Amino acid sequence: MAKQSDKRITQITQDILHQIKAGKLELGEKLPSQSQLMSQYDVSVTTVRGALNKLQKNGIIKTEQGRGSFVSLQATKSSPVSNRLNIGLLFESINNDQEKNAESEIILAFSNECFRRGHRLILTNIDFNNCTGGYDLIESFNGLQLDGLCVFLHEPDGSSERLSQLTCHFPASVVFFPGRSHESVDSDCVEFDTSSGVRQLLSYLVSLGHKKIAYVGPHVTEFLAGNEMITGQKLYTYRQVLNKSGIKFDPSLCLETTYGTLTTDDREYIIEAIRDRGITALFTANDWLAREVMNWLWEEGIKVPDQVSVAGIDDAGFSRKLIPPLTTVSSPFDTAAETVLTMLENRLRNNSRAFEKTIIPKELIIRKTTISPK
Repeated sequence: MAKQSDKRITQITQDILHQIKAGKLELGEKLPSQSQLMSQYDVSVTTVRGALNKLQKNGIIKTEQGRGSFVSLQATKSSPVSNRLNIGLLFESINNDQEKNAESEIILAFSNECFRRGHRLILTNIDFNNCTGGYDLIESFNGLQLDGLCVFLHEPDGSSERLSQLTCHFPASVVFFPGRSHESVDSDCVEFDTSSGVRQLLSYLVSLGHKKIAYVGPHVTEFLAGNEMITGQKLYTYRQVLNKSGIKFDPSLCLETTYGTLTTDDREYIIEAIRDRGITALFTANDWLAREVMNWLWEEGIKVPDQVSVAGIDDAGFSRKLIPPLTTVSSPFDTAAETVLTMLENRLRNNSRAFEKTIIPKELIIRKTTISPK
């Protein structure tokens, strides 16, 4: 019985949230009385009170003694932006060391930009696969009333379905992808153009005279099986640039690693491939992977860049401090944070404006890990 009651409480909170989003219940409007809600949903007074308590706890409604409950969801407002906003930064839950390192870079960028603007940044994560709607999202922020929301997706493809329930209840949200998605979403959106950076990197390696350029990263098997977007366009662009440069695409130079924490087998496979396949240059799926590969090469006595050039993607904070400093492709998180927060402020000023999409290019950063092959 308790589980059934909890289910009905969630259904009622979701329905009231939907009415707020749809404009059927406006900011400051009084909700139906408890007896009216009991009749409307055919539930007990305990269930109604449970739903109202949840909504009140999370800042969706406010209850005044003797007067009733009123809508107070900040996201429904269309008023001047205050000097201090509560900005939510939402990550999808993931157990992956490389992705967690990327999160640290993003959190730092958003923290700095929020501090500069005088806003408050609130961080949390959510399992998108098990998210049942707007209340799950609100509850994940422990009842704090949000003025705006940025959603960070590690895997942007499939985002439209995953975000539909979330954006339904947060019209001020901005969706920030760390890559490109070919789906449209009903939200403002900031994306990185990964393919532009990879194209610059591969063209540069080719211009140095490299013909045996290997890709190192996860999801190679899926890509070769036909899922061309599985690596965020990295392998797709790699193949494209090689073919346009007159270098035949060689699947044996696509070196697959474990997704997440690397293993001893990964190390042995990469080292053996470099020694046996005439590889003169590596470009890796991210800087964290490049750092690991450089450590493996150093331990095996293979010199970078004298014997093999190495390049990464993201320009992580440590990349310029490596020995030698890493050639990489920028992911300007500072620019992304600035763009996202400006979008949030604009959305709060005018919630009826058309959705906006900004694509931020990635750029090649040449350092000391890439030279012409000897």
